Amino acid sequence: MPTWVFHGSEDTVVPTRLSLAVVDAMEGFGAPVKLTVYPGLGHGGWNMTYDNPALYTWFLQYSK
Repeated sequence: MPTWVFHGSEDTVVPTRLSLAVVDAMEGFGAPVKLTVYPGLGHGGWNMTYDNPALYTWFLQYSK
């Protein structure tokens, strides 16, 4: 399943390195994965993510 991971570089709740490790592992298995790290952002970022029209274009390129 295609996955797009979003993370704030200043997240103190879930360290960014954990998302990077997940993305690395997924890439190692050949899984379709994309990563966006928001510089200076902490834990949150939903508004930035859902306000991005590219997210919806990305969603629509996949179907079951």
